[in-house]
Amino acid sequence: MKLRNQLLTVAAAFLVSAAISVAQKIEDFKPGEIDAVWKVLWQQSSNPAVKMPAIEKLSEKDVLDHMLGKWTKVQDANDLPDHGQILLGDKHRVEYLCKDKNGKPKKNPGQWRVISDKLVLFMQESSGFPDFIFLIGKTAYMFDPWGKMMKSELRREK
Repeated sequence: MKLRNQLLTVAAAFLVSAAISVAQKIEDFKPGEIDAVWKVLWQQSSNPAVKMPAIEKLSEKDVLDHMLGKWTKVQDANDLPDHGQILLGDKHRVEYLCKDKNGKPKKNPGQWRVISDKLVLFMQESSGFPDFIFLIGKTAYMFDPWGKMMKSELRREK
């Protein structure tokens, strides 16, 4: 049974990668493809304690009413900033603000959409996968494959 699940995960990852390599714009992604990416990303963890979380339903109205503005990604709840900030704007605009290897400010613009209860970020410079922001309770998190539990908390900047 374990081998079967591993084979299914590999097959799903392959299909998702193929779909993403063809998709170039937000409009190219279907909600089912976003759900498949979400599930495959969570299945990639080698830590058995990491499970795909139960998330709160998120709507576009929720984002427009409560989430626009600047957010800082906090690394593994150690209150250490990741040196990355996300600026969620109206008209589905998003900017990821960070520093390059020389310490100079760098902006990566993109667009956001709410798909399948998650805030999905499509950045101009990306790994090929969209980024995910989701809510657990009233706390916002970003999917982070390098985080201890594969998520990093987001804190609103004032």
